[in-house]
Amino acid sequence: MAGRGWDGRPALRSDLPLVLGPFVLDESGTITLHASAANYGFRFRDRVVHACLRESGLQLEVELGRVPSTAQGGESRGHLLATVASLPSMLPPNWHLVLRPDHRVDVATVLPVQWPLSAVDLVTAQTGFLLALGPYLDVLEEAGVAN
Repeated sequence: MAGRGWDGRPALRSDLPLVLGPFVLDESGTITLHASAANYGFRFRDRVVHACLRESGLQLEVELGRVPSTAQGGESRGHLLATVASLPSMLPPNWHLVLRPDHRVDVATVLPVQWPLSAVDLVTAQTGFLLALGPYLDVLEEAGVAN
């Protein structure tokens, strides 16, 4: 019979290791990859963060916003482009800013990961990225880059 949970109710039993999408989680909380890469996403401040976990690291990419086209932006477009152009010098090392042909502004990085990796390690790496990303989103939002 299974033990009791923190609330006194019977604990749920699960067969471990547990396959959760692209991840395999063992009884110690260690993550291994079900395939050569784990692609997934999550949201932060109304933006989708694309993530890809590989043995070589955690790749993160997020669309910061859009610069209005010439027809939409008018006078403010030049100021917005100047703000976007100033960002690369402010970004942390290994972060890359890209202005796409469709006026999207993206930032991408690859974070090193230490294997074996726990779920806590993965969430910690992602959270560190998001905390560092916040001020850049603030700058772009103040400049009028649309989300």
